[in-house]
Amino acid sequence: MIAIPKPAHRKVDIKEPINVGSKEFTNNKYEYYKRLREEAPVCKGKVSVIDAYFLSRYEDCVSFLKDPRFVRNRTTATGGGRFPIPMPKSVALMANSMITEDEPDHRRLRDLVHQAFTRGQLAKLADRIERLTHELLDQTEPQGTVDLKQAYALPIPVTVISEMVGASDEDMPRFYNGMKAMKDGLSGLNLLRTLFWDIWSFC
Repeated sequence: MIAIPKPAHRKVDIKEPINVGSKEFTNNKYEYYKRLREEAPVCKGKVSVIDAYFLSRYEDCVSFLKDPRFVRNRTTATGGGRFPIPMPKSVALMANSMITEDEPDHRRLRDLVHQAFTRGQLAKLADRIERLTHELLDQTEPQGTVDLKQAYALPIPVTVISEMVGASDEDMPRFYNGMKAMKDGLSGLNLLRTLFWDIWSFC
């Protein structure tokens, strides 16, 4: 049996802008979530070096996403390029997705992705994830002490996603390292290294 201590939470103050990549936020995120919903449902903040606004109430998020006055594609909003600064090919490929598209392209791409998440496909996926979790736990049990993140938490999404996109066995090490770089590097100043160096090296 592995005992996981509960994180210690403390009272936090909502001071704008909130940096969601800071240790202060990471160590007390659930208290921040609670206070944001109660006191600052629309809050100015930062994601690493990027300025942003955070919505923390469900109704506000739904209204925002359905309001045609707000657009995802920066070109639509500004008439310029998709990015405010030149981006390497690796970053541009990730950023050009349905998340940054407006209708009708957003709906077209969403319908394509939806085919992988039908009820039947999700049932197969659930069975695969359950088998994988048991395999990983069986592998870690004899070791006694393990790093749960590396030995259990990270291999699950890496394996499942790689199988969904059809990554070959020989590409798995690069796929794994790319996912790890994304997981570890999208906060603080590490964001710049991840976007402009780490991800590029795995493409």
